[in-house]
Amino acid sequence: MLLFKIFLVLHILAGFLALCIFWIPIVTKKGGKLHNRIGWIYVAAMSAVSLSALYLAVYRIFFDVTSDANRVAFSWFLIFIAILSSATAWYGLRVLRFKNRKQAHRNPVDLLFPALLTLSGIAISAYGFVISFPLLKWFPIIINRPVKHFQAKIRSG
Repeated sequence: MLLFKIFLVLHILAGFLALCIFWIPIVTKKGGKLHNRIGWIYVAAMSAVSLSALYLAVYRIFFDVTSDANRVAFSWFLIFIAILSSATAWYGLRVLRFKNRKQAHRNPVDLLFPALLTLSGIAISAYGFVISFPLLKWFPIIINRPVKHFQAKIRSG
């Protein structure tokens, strides 16, 4: 339980940091020192948020004997959000690393998150319909459209 509390505090602090610094790279000079440093801090914070969310959710689903059905359902949602959050950070890193490319990304690593998002979205939505949990039913469907558009832009250059 101590480890759960540590990850919970890490999740909250990293999430708060990411929310606070999110706008700095957007309003500063692209490629500038501040933009780059804050961007890397943001990626680190979002990585911590994603990993801690994954741990917290897995703990609640499989190891927490006090979890009720709503906590379990929300934990599955948290796993989906962890995948989505890590995917956006990963896409940002890949775009920067290959910003001068002319052809679409066909590396299996670049296809991992789209496949994972699609599969997890279908699974979470199906689970939501089975247990009649509206957030799980509709969120993956609603969020999938903008994600697919973003992924297409990444792949096409």
